[in-house]
Amino acid sequence: MTYKLVIFDFDGTIADTFPWVLDKLEYIAAKYNLKHPDAHEIELLRTFSVPQAVKRLNIPTWKIPLISRDVQKLMHTQIDTINLFNGIPEMFHKLHRQGIVVGIASSNSKENIERVIGEEIANIIDYFDCGISLNGKDKRLKSILRKSGIAVENSLYVGDEIRDIESTKKIDMPFGAVSWGYAKVEALKALCPQEVFNSVQDMTKKLIGDGVR
Repeated sequence: MTYKLVIFDFDGTIADTFPWVLDKLEYIAAKYNLKHPDAHEIELLRTFSVPQAVKRLNIPTWKIPLISRDVQKLMHTQIDTINLFNGIPEMFHKLHRQGIVVGIASSNSKENIERVIGEEIANIIDYFDCGISLNGKDKRLKSILRKSGIAVENSLYVGDEIRDIESTKKIDMPFGAVSWGYAKVEALKALCPQEVFNSVQDMTKKLIGDGVR
């Protein structure tokens, strides 16, 4: 179907931040006295929900906001190393030309996001909701829906994590899973998303349908 409102996650969905995060795991583990997962465990964690991952790594919940803020600040100092996935700028322009309302809802900071997407793309994003807490995405999505006046059934949230699809289920919002992000696509498919995107080009075509140009 053609959606009137499409909201995107940022990290791992439109921006290729996963390699950067992997590179910083040793620093994060050392600073916060956490277990440093090896390559095998990282692949396993990509099938876990956030509570499962937190439990597996034995991370005290009070440390999570501190870690999140620290990672965002560190990313800000190295933001020029973060890139959008190939085809994302073109996709945003096509959605805009098609008259589809577009938003970004992310735990990352708006400053980081705008630096990566650039001024031209930022100017055609209708809604930004950034700095979202670990469990607060459903409320922020609901807020964007309310501001837009678009019915939830005509909207889609596109993301790459289990917590993303769990958030949409709380508000009965359709979800689009990308295959290239943080979570393994098989783990997302198991939760029955309304859409599965195998590439940015596939996503563009499905979101715009016959009106693509």
